[in-house]
Amino acid sequence: MIALGLIFISIIIIPYLVLTLKEKTQNVISTSLALLILLNEFSKPIYYPALYPDYFSILKILPLHFCHLSAICAAIFLLSRKKIFFEISFFWGIAGGLIANTQPDIRFAFPDPNFILFFFGHGLMWLGIFFSLIVYKVRPYFKTFIKIFFITVFLSPVVYSINSFINYYAEGNPANYWYLMARPDGASIADFLPDPPAQIPIFVLLAFIIFALIYTPFAVWDKLKK
Repeated sequence: MIALGLIFISIIIIPYLVLTLKEKTQNVISTSLALLILLNEFSKPIYYPALYPDYFSILKILPLHFCHLSAICAAIFLLSRKKIFFEISFFWGIAGGLIANTQPDIRFAFPDPNFILFFFGHGLMWLGIFFSLIVYKVRPYFKTFIKIFFITVFLSPVVYSINSFINYYAEGNPANYWYLMARPDGASIADFLPDPPAQIPIFVLLAFIIFALIYTPFAVWDKLKK
């Protein structure tokens, strides 16, 4: 709860502080944040296996989970201002981050590096998203919600195929990206669902519901403005 509280405070206060600065300084901070996010995401396959060789392999920690891809997309938006990358990072990052941060599949508690790195990475992802919302004033719309949902549905069999390909050639079935092959290691909502892959249709329904809930505050705001 302390970790989540620090994350929530940081992702609001830091962007609003940056908002008071000159545009040139904002852009420097934006670029630095983006590079830090990318450095963290692409170095995970190196430092996680190095720190925990008994639990993590490179094939298990590739940047293919929702939160990894969302963080990368948030960084690309900060560097390029291409809105599609913000749209993906917003829905995937908020939805995936809420599930990951409230039901973390980490093995070790604070102050172990596993705990710190997990929440640091997810905090960076959310900071990139809220930085974009507050400083660059981008936001999702209803068509965005529908578009990202269908992109998610379209990519699900692609990620399933990647999992299957890796697990076919690698020992121990290390690939479980998007948790399509097995339940998360820790306790989660997936424990109440059918065994994989029968849970995938329910995942699709949950994605639609969570995406809709995430978009609802913007829909209510638009209605009130009218």
